[in-house]
Amino acid sequence: MWRGSRDTLTEDNIFLNCARGIAYGLEERPGFDHQGGIIRGNIFIRSSAQPGDAAIVVADSPGTQVLGNTVVVSGTYATPLEYRFPGAHDVVVAGNCVDGAIRSRDGASGIERDNQHGQNGRHGVCSTSTPAATGTR
Repeated sequence: MWRGSRDTLTEDNIFLNCARGIAYGLEERPGFDHQGGIIRGNIFIRSSAQPGDAAIVVADSPGTQVLGNTVVVSGTYATPLEYRFPGAHDVVVAGNCVDGAIRSRDGASGIERDNQHGQNGRHGVCSTSTPAATGTR
């Protein structure tokens, strides 16, 4: 979702072997590329044979919430969940389980809490008590 989109809800989807799963905004532009919205309860699984970028990207999208997602990219990208550019401020990244790092880059800012990180390529990194695993919100 980009080019002026806002308040998008992406919830309870399964992405298998995709180069990228969800992007709220893609580029830095005047105004915002996307604004607000919630990315919640999604599952993204990529095999080591499928190259790709971050599975979830928040770019130039202020006030976006990324909650309770499970992301396994099997070592194909070091930061499976990223938020990018100064316009991506007040971003909340909480209760996610990823098999790599969560990264704020290029001036983005937000709050990260209660996320679980595993080693790249290790499936099953989430405990059964995380919001991503239990489906709680």
